[in-house]
Amino acid sequence: MLVSIILSSAVTGSLNAQSNPLFPDNWVFRLSMGKTQFYGDASHDDKWEKLMTESRLDYAVNVRKQYGKVIGLGAELFYSKVRSRKGEDNMPTPLKYELAAYYGEFNAFVFFDLSALMFRNGFAHRFAVYSTAGLGYSLWNSELRDVTTGDIRYSGNTYDGHYYGTGSPVMPFTFGIEYKITHEWVIFVDTQMRMILNDQLDVWADGSPVDYLFAASLGISYRINYPTWSMVKKGKRRSKENNRLLDKIYYDHHP
Repeated sequence: MLVSIILSSAVTGSLNAQSNPLFPDNWVFRLSMGKTQFYGDASHDDKWEKLMTESRLDYAVNVRKQYGKVIGLGAELFYSKVRSRKGEDNMPTPLKYELAAYYGEFNAFVFFDLSALMFRNGFAHRFAVYSTAGLGYSLWNSELRDVTTGDIRYSGNTYDGHYYGTGSPVMPFTFGIEYKITHEWVIFVDTQMRMILNDQLDVWADGSPVDYLFAASLGISYRINYPTWSMVKKGKRRSKENNRLLDKIYYDHHP
């Protein structure tokens, strides 16, 4: 039911876009920066401590083509440092392990304008709620240090009969809010969950078969030849006005 509503909205949405021969219509370019946290075997359970001491800067750039009011298709590049610690009993202290990594990702995603989906005139509001779901591939360079012995494990090597690779398929999900400064410029904040589809980023295989990155970002978008969508009520009003005008012209010439 939801899928049919989304596809119907995407296909039947009407465009009134201004044409520009230098650029194609309905494209969005986005830049963002935020903080990323790692959750996996080499992490503890103190969320506040992770937020305050282990979050690291991340950067992202993506481009999207919009198809109708609701759906867009895009691609993204994402980069972040990763830091995490683990102590006894899944607490930050006393410290036993430290993870340090560099993480990069490319993904393709589907964009959903939830405001346009749920509200008839949601697309026209300055505030909008959106989400994305994607599939991509990630690469990393990791090292896990045992602070009690000084031993270091590196990604791309085999330890205890288990090979720890340097990449994996990844599924990123986003939920965000954007504010339209002008028709072209938009600012946004969002939260992201990146589900890494193996248990190797932290060079530690135990427990969950996947690792996670959680992030919060702030960014800006620029929209090129982006459409102004005709709302249903406005369309009906125009139709009535046009009909009255045509009637007047006809009867003026056919008394």
